[in-house]
Amino acid sequence: MTELALESVASGYLDSEVLHNVDIKLANGRYSLVGPNGAGKTTLIRTIAGSLVPFRGRIMLDGRDIVRLGVAERRKLGIVHVPQGAPVFPAMSVEENLEMAGYLMSDRAQLKLRLERIYELFPALYRRRHLKAGYLSGGERAMLSIGRGLISEPAVLLLDEPSIGLDVGRRSLIKDIIRKLAGIDVIVLAEQDLDIAAGTTDHTFVISGGRIVHEGGSEILGDKELMLRLFFGGR
Repeated sequence: MTELALESVASGYLDSEVLHNVDIKLANGRYSLVGPNGAGKTTLIRTIAGSLVPFRGRIMLDGRDIVRLGVAERRKLGIVHVPQGAPVFPAMSVEENLEMAGYLMSDRAQLKLRLERIYELFPALYRRRHLKAGYLSGGERAMLSIGRGLISEPAVLLLDEPSIGLDVGRRSLIKDIIRKLAGIDVIVLAEQDLDIAAGTTDHTFVISGGRIVHEGGSEILGDKELMLRLFFGGR
């Protein structure tokens, strides 16, 4: 079991505080983080991942304060961030992209096994494993980006708006991809598409103005009137 908790976390950029005293606890489950543009979803994901250092507060992983650890250290502890926009190395092949994500692994046989598992999960990537990533479709790049995150077999997987920039058909593909993910203790999905969040997570945090204004079961995502009120009117 993995438990991740944020305690009175404030974070942001330079002198601008975006998150204000955020308290959340995540323990073995699938969580969605939803809210309007500018609410603080990406800032929260980056703060958990380690690319932003909080102004104050604690980030606890299984009882250990990791707030001063960087991205690489947190990745070694099992926290993996898949940034929005499906970033890949376009001039490298699909397989080279996946291998690059496993740069911390010294056991090549183990890396090969993990590649095989990703290809089983995403057969389209196997068929295109020798193709340069720059020639992939948007949906395929999303698969590759998530596959890169899975190479290290994370305990905590942070998905930052994987559907951004995709058309309706490919957004449906993203939902299918997330549903297939298994063997991960904690999945956090930051997403504006409420249909994707509702179809892939069990618990939801609503963030607005840098504050968590609601948490509960993901069934609330189907209540459009409530969502509008939470997004733009607070609690």
